[in-house]
Amino acid sequence: MIRENGKRHWRSMWDEDAGPWFPHELPILFRGAPAVKVTLDVIDHDGQPVTAQFVFRDKLGNIYPVEDRRLAPDFFFHDQIYRADGESVQLPPGEYEVSWSRGPEYVTQTRSIQVPAVAEHRESFRLQRWIHLAPMAVLRRSPCACGRLRSLSVPDRGCDSRGHDEAHPGRGS
Repeated sequence: MIRENGKRHWRSMWDEDAGPWFPHELPILFRGAPAVKVTLDVIDHDGQPVTAQFVFRDKLGNIYPVEDRRLAPDFFFHDQIYRADGESVQLPPGEYEVSWSRGPEYVTQTRSIQVPAVAEHRESFRLQRWIHLAPMAVLRRSPCACGRLRSLSVPDRGCDSRGHDEAHPGRGS
C-alpha cells in the first residue's frame, strides 16, 4: 500500500564493479493507488457480534496487511489479524482469498472477495462452530479452597486441608 497517490519515482542504486558499460542505478516509475477501508461485519453462529481472526491473500499468495508494516494488536510474525465486528482493515483494490475463524472450536472458512477502487467497502463474515463446549460440564471447573480444581458437575462435599481425600475422591494429597 502506498501512502501517497499518483505517480511516484524510486531509484535503486548499488555498488558493484561490473564495468563502465553497466549502470549502477535503476530508476523505477510507478503509480500509487489509495488503500480501501474495508469494514468487517463479524457475526457468531448465534447472531451476536464477535471478534475473529482473518488472513487476506491476493492472487499471488501475498498476505495483507503486509507483516512488516503491522501495528498492535496485529503481530508481524503471524499471518492472521484480529478484528471485531465493525472494525476495518486497509486493503489495496483487487481480489482476495479470505480465511476466517475464531479458534479451535470453529470451522475455518474461506471465500474470495473483490475490493473495488472506492474509499470504503463492507464485507460480512459469519462464523460456524463445529462444537460448542461451554454447555458441557466437563470443562466447567472452579478452584477449590485448597487450590486444586474441582468439577462443577460433581456435587461439592466441601474441602479443607485435613479432609482433602474425602472431598476429592481419587485425587490423593
